Amino acid sequence: MLLQYPNGWFMHYCLHGTKVRHVYNIVLGILIQTYLFGFGVLHVVLMTSVAYAMMVFLPRNKQATYVMFWVLAYLSYSHLEAIIFRFGSYDMDVTTYTMLLVCKLSALAYCYQDGGTDAAKLNEDQRKRVVMNLPTLLELASYVWFTQACALGVFFEFSDYKRWIERSHEYKQVPCPILPSLKWLAASLSCLIFYTLVSPTFNVEFCYVKEFWEFNFPHKVVYYFVAMSAKRFFYYNPFCLTTGAIIGCGLGYNGM
Repeated sequence: MLLQYPNGWFMHYCLHGTKVRHVYNIVLGILIQTYLFGFGVLHVVLMTSVAYAMMVFLPRNKQATYVMFWVLAYLSYSHLEAIIFRFGSYDMDVTTYTMLLVCKLSALAYCYQDGGTDAAKLNEDQRKRVVMNLPTLLELASYVWFTQACALGVFFEFSDYKRWIERSHEYKQVPCPILPSLKWLAASLSCLIFYTLVSPTFNVEFCYVKEFWEFNFPHKVVYYFVAMSAKRFFYYNPFCLTTGAIIGCGLGYNGM
C-alpha cells in the first residue's frame, strides 16, 4: 500500500490522456487484485457485469433498486460463505474490496437514474453527483479497478472520478498533492503506533476469556471501552493510508 503513494504522484505528474489513464488503472488494478485475491477477482467481474447489464437493459427509472438488491445479495452470500467455511479465519479475501464495490455500483446506479429524472425534482446534492449518460465499459472498468483503491479504501462518486480522469472542472489545475497525501500517511502511522502500544495491555480478545468475567462491573466497562477504542485504530490505519494514496493522485481535490 505504501507503493500507492509514488504511484499516485506518478499518475498526477506523468500520466496524461483520458484513455491512457483509464487503461493504466484497469491493468494495474486487476494485477493488484489478482496478486491479493487470486481467482477472487472473478467475484468483482461478476458483480460488476450483472450490475452493468441491469443498468443497460432495465428501465432507467427502476434499475437502481435491482442493482442495489443484486450487489447486497451477492455480498451477503460471500460473507455467509466465509462464515460457514472459514469462520474465525484472518484470511484477506475479496470481500475486503467487494464491500466498497457495493457502494460504488449502487451509487452509480442511483446517480444514473437521477440523470433520467427531471432536474427540478432533484436536490442540490443529486444534481452535483448526477450521471447523465451510461458509462462506457472502459469508464466503468476504470472506476471499479481504480488502482489506488482496488484492495480497500474509501468511497468516491463516479462523477468525481470521471472529472479527475478527464482533468475537467475542479481537476483542471490540481496543486501538488504530495504534502496533503503525506499528512494522511502520518495519520495512518499514528493510528498504527497507538494501536501497537495500547493493544497488548487492552486487548479485545481478553474479553472472551474467563479471567475477564472475574473483574467487577466498572472494571469490565472501562477495560472493554478502552480495548474497543484501541481496536478502532487498527481499522483507521489502512483507511487513512488508502485515503492518502487517493489524495496523492489528485482525486478528492475540491477546487480550493
